[in-house]
Amino acid sequence: MDEDGVAWKEAQDISGSVFVKIRGEKKPLRIGEEITLPHTIQSILKVGKRVQKENKFFIEDFTIVSSSEFNARSSMGFLLHMDANESIDEELNALFLTLEKEIPQNKLGNIEYIDLRIPNRVYYKMKNE
Repeated sequence: MDEDGVAWKEAQDISGSVFVKIRGEKKPLRIGEEITLPHTIQSILKVGKRVQKENKFFIEDFTIVSSSEFNARSSMGFLLHMDANESIDEELNALFLTLEKEIPQNKLGNIEYIDLRIPNRVYYKMKNE
């Protein structure tokens, strides 16, 4: 996919953090088709870079849910629900503050998801709750 959100070539399913893996949730991706909006792609790339820079964990892959919403699957196993129409920097600031102040490091593997889509709010669900 290019920076305009258009699929241009099918990629092999690989592992590692060199490439950003982006999947579609509702329908298969087609070459030449606009998958999502350019600002959503820019938001996805920003999330991947900033999470890696913070060295908390890394993002294994992204799933596009709608033209602005996407999920990021962390190396710790939990999902981040995000909205590109909101400030990605504020969403990430809220995420890192929540991880620092509310969720002990030894509990990160027990998180099912963290929802950052609502401004000034963070919702999270622990597994088996």
